[in-house]
Amino acid sequence: IFESAAASTLIICDQNDFVKTHIGDSVLYIDTDLDVDSIYTQIQSHLVWARTHPEEALEKAYRANTIYNTHFLMEDQLLALENLHESLTKKLLR
Repeated sequence: IFESAAASTLIICDQNDFVKTHIGDSVLYIDTDLDVDSIYTQIQSHLVWARTHPEEALEKAYRANTIYNTHFLMEDQLLALENLHESLTKKLLR
């Protein structure tokens, strides 16, 4: 999910709670509890939609990319971890 969002590509994924919570409607979902033929049909339907609605598909991809850049960049996560470490170290040294 993160690699696809980072690359600004349209994401098709299962109904993952994490993705639903954090990326929302910027993703096209499939119901993986269904049989294989139904899953295939869902994916095909999403691909047809993307081809026939290219601007909307790009908008979803860009929104997912923006969410990724705002909340999940590794650099930001590491900086937050470094800041937390410094804060805890200062408290322990008091």
